[in-house]
Amino acid sequence: MAGRWRPNQRHALTVIAATGADGATQTLLTAHGFSIRTIAALVKRGLVTIAREKVRTGGKWIDAAKVRITDAGRDALAAGEAFGEG
Repeated sequence: MAGRWRPNQRHALTVIAATGADGATQTLLTAHGFSIRTIAALVKRGLVTIAREKVRTGGKWIDAAKVRITDAGRDALAAGEAFGEG
């Protein structure tokens, strides 16, 4: 992967990776200060995926966008490639 990424993109990818197979809701990521543009950039590069899912919260089911890291995202994070470190 070519090009330098902003530190907030690496931070977002790290947060998403920490959520494991369950993934993070887009709402959680924006609450952490990550913009939709940052998340979209990660999707465009194939580092994360977004899927609409039903999530249970407060005893109710709601629609949520779940963001999960891909194998390519894990590899890039480990190698530092996507962030101009590799």
